[in-house]
Formats: sequence, structure tokens, C-alpha cells
Amino acid sequence: MIASLPAVSMTNWAAILLVGLAALQHAAPSASIDRVLRDLAGGRRPLERVRIETECGIDRQLTRAAVFGSGVAIWNDQRQGSIASGDVRALLDLFVRENFAALPASFGEDEGDKVKMTCVVRFADGDVARAVLQLEHGRQSAALQRLARAVLDRARNAAANVPPVASLDEGLQAIAGGRLAVETLRVTLRSGAAGQGGAAAGGWVLRLDGRDLEIEPDAGARIVRRLEATTVREIARSLSDAAFPSLPVNLASAGYAELSVAILGQEHTAQAQPFAGREPDPVLRDRFTRAAAPLVALRGR
Repeated sequence: MIASLPAVSMTNWAAILLVGLAALQHAAPSASIDRVLRDLAGGRRPLERVRIETECGIDRQLTRAAVFGSGVAIWNDQRQGSIASGDVRALLDLFVRENFAALPASFGEDEGDKVKMTCVVRFADGDVARAVLQLEHGRQSAALQRLARAVLDRARNAAANVPPVASLDEGLQAIAGGRLAVETLRVTLRSGAAGQGGAAAGGWVLRLDGRDLEIEPDAGARIVRRLEATTVREIARSLSDAAFPSLPVNLASAGYAELSVAILGQEHTAQAQPFAGREPDPVLRDRFTRAAAPLVALRGR
């Protein structure tokens, strides 16, 4: 059985992603980002790795949207539709016209210990990435609001007539069978040899967001890779074959492990940990291990 680090909910994924993008953008000057945006908008650069996201308070409601160069659009983590490459390039052209590359990293100001983000727009193309956020108080950015609305509108229109996924298992089967885009899958696997209340020894965390893989060990270099779509579909198939969505939230185990899976608003987390006087159920242990196996295997590739 795999062991795990302390839990982090899938609801924290946006914050984790924002931190990662902020780290990346330090290595990409605004001139470089502007050049990439212009090349993408003008058709001089392939769209395959483009990812545009927003999480913004529009009409007093925090709403999310994502548009991918692969032609996938996700509306509010609930529905997935398709978007034409021409529409993606038109959106990128708007980023050029709004001078996104030269916008400050943040607008507004905090009030003491109170920091509230009301909007964020993120752009990434492979290793080139940038995020611009709006805080509740202080200077507000009309350009950032226009970009956020444009992303939201395109994703909403793309997914308007698509029914939501009824269950996590349905979503896993749809991804495995090619009926749902791999970009809709989000997985976090945490592993380590921590005792209760102690720090993990040799622990690691794996995050899979569509085809984008990140493996972060307690010690050593962080690994970032892009997987083939077929590999992601195999992962979804393993999770479905092991009936992961029906596993108990807590499993008895000799070690610690936590596996979280989310698809378009459907989410399940199973945590394996020792329980005093309770022996592991071999059937449940086997299902958990089979579900996590292709993820664990990614560490060795």
C-alpha cells in the first residue's frame, strides 16, 4: 500500500496552480509572453499546449472557465464543450490587444491581514505562463475584467447544450472511452511514510491536471511532464476498473495514502491510514492499489 502526506482537498487546486504559474512567469519576461501571444494569435505557433483560464466574480458570483488550444472548453467545472481553433486564436488576439503581457501581476491592495482575490486570468503555453489577479480593494482593472468575461463567454457558449456528468464513474468511463476530453480529469496522489502527527519521510505528491503532470518529492527536484492523451485515458480506465468512486472515504492500511479524483464537479477522495485494532480489508486494499498503480508507475518513467 502507498503511504500519504497530510491531506489537501481538490478544492485547493486553483491556489496550487496559481502558485505554480506565478513561479513560471518570473522566468518569462513580458516581451517573451507578448511574442508568444502574437505568434499564437497569428497562426505562427501551434495551439496544442495553450491553456487559458479565469476564475472571476461576475455579477457577484465566482465563476470559472478554461479554454484549451486542443479545442476543449470547460464551463465552471461542470460542462465540457468544443471550441474552434479560430475562436481560440481570436481570444488570444484579445490578450494581445489588452496588452496582457505587460499588465501588473496584481491589481488592488489588501487591507491588513485580509486578502481577497476577486478575479484571476491565467495564460500558459508549455513552459511560458502568466497569471494576473485582482484584489477586492484598491485599483480595479477594466482590461482584466474584459479578458475574464471573454473567456467565460466562450466557454459558456461552447458548453451550453452539453449535459453535465452524472457521476464520477460515468466521467471516468467517458474519458477512458474517448467520449470526454482528458483535460477534464484532475488527480492528486499523496504518498509518504509519516507517522500520525509526524513529518513525512520520503514522501511525495503527484498532481495530474489533464495531460499536465507534476511530481513533487519532499526532497529532490520537482518533475513536470506532459503526458500523451492515451496515457491519461489508461489512468481513467484503471480508476474505473478498480471502482474507485465507490471506495470508502477511509480505509485501514499499514501506511498512509490519499487519492483524490475530480471530473466536472464530480469528486471522490479515499484515504488509507492505520486504525487501532482494525485490520486492512484485503479486497479494498487491492482496489485502492490497482486504482493508484498507473499513477505510481509515472514516478519511474
